[in-house]
This record gives sequence, structure tokens and C-alpha cells, in this order.
Amino acid sequence: MILLPEFSAQNRIKLMILGCSIFSLVYLGAANFPLSVIEQAPIINLDTSIKWLPWTVIIYLSQYLYLPFALLYAPNKHIATRTYYGYLVATLLASAIFLLYPTELPQRDLSTAALPIIISLCYQFLYYTDVPANCFPSLHTMLALIAATSLMKRGLTWQIVASLWTIAIIVSTLTTKQHCILDVLAGMLLFSLGVWVFPKWFDRRINGRIAITHNANT
Repeated sequence: MILLPEFSAQNRIKLMILGCSIFSLVYLGAANFPLSVIEQAPIINLDTSIKWLPWTVIIYLSQYLYLPFALLYAPNKHIATRTYYGYLVATLLASAIFLLYPTELPQRDLSTAALPIIISLCYQFLYYTDVPANCFPSLHTMLALIAATSLMKRGLTWQIVASLWTIAIIVSTLTTKQHCILDVLAGMLLFSLGVWVFPKWFDRRINGRIAITHNANT
């Protein structure tokens, strides 16, 4: 049985740096080396009725705080570790689809929009760090849902906060025009499958030592 390191106070900084590096390598690699012709994201008629709300880019970018917060504020090491490897597995799965079925949404021309300076800077940062490809499925959606499953285990208050924060992030993927509806639905579907499959795989195959210790303590 392969035992991966647990996410703990002693090694969390190292693992977070490693995780960010893996994410960047896999995510950007899929965007730059697709295995087929990049197609337009699967836009449906309902997408055209969703308005571009530039200010929601702040909510969209809040994911950069949400994901590490869900790790650092997880109720215990077992959940933090599962969340950490959940992020990585979701990234690998989504990136495999990006390679096989690359899709993109063109980035908006900010020079034609009279945006407040803060919103304009947020979009410039987003477009600098993200790519117009890798749309289907929405990895932003998948990762936000994984973070929510961690925080919601802290009790009723965080069940409400995490639910609202996650919903806001998912909606912002549409109102910032970073994703379309089918991207989001695909991200939700893959997350739902992962909720059923991943915990068993994680506990029994990947980090049995943590699972055994956790079960013994509870």
C-alpha cells in the first residue's frame, strides 16, 4: 500500500507549495499541449441570457483564498489530507479531459469596457495567471465543491458559509464569462462521482494509515 504524507502542521507549507507546482504544471501543460484541435466551449442558448457582471471577478478570484483556507481550517488532519489529495485528483482528472477535449472561451477585450480600476486590475491578474482554454469541465467548480466538503464538517455555521461561498464562486464562473453552463454542470457531475468513489479509494488504497488512526480515535 502506498502511503502518501498526511497534511499536517509540520509539512503543510511544503505540501501546499508542491501542490501549487503540480497544479500549474498539469493545468498549463494541458492548455499548451492539447491532443486535438481546440474547440469553442459548448455554449447553449441559456448562456447568452447570462450577463457579464465585471465586479463578480472578485468572487471568482476569492477561490485563491478559499482553497487554502479549506485546508488550513479543516476540522482535523484526516479531512485536511483528503481535501488536499482531492484537489490534486480533481486537477489530474480535469486536465486529462482538457487534453482530449480542449475547449476555450475568448478573453474579453478590457480596453472597450469602462471598468473601475480595481476590477480592471483583477481581470488583468486573472487573464495573466489563467488561460482561455481548459473550459470543459469547470475545474473551478470542482475545486470549490471539494473545499466546501471540508469546511462544512466544522458545524452548522460553516455549512451555511461554505455553501454560500461555493455557490457564489460557481455563479461567478458564468458571470465573469470564464465558463459556460455545460462546463459547470460537468464539473458538478465529476465532483458528485468523486464524492462516491474518492473517499473509498483514499481510505483503502492511498492513505490507510491515516484512515486507521482516524477510525481508532473516533
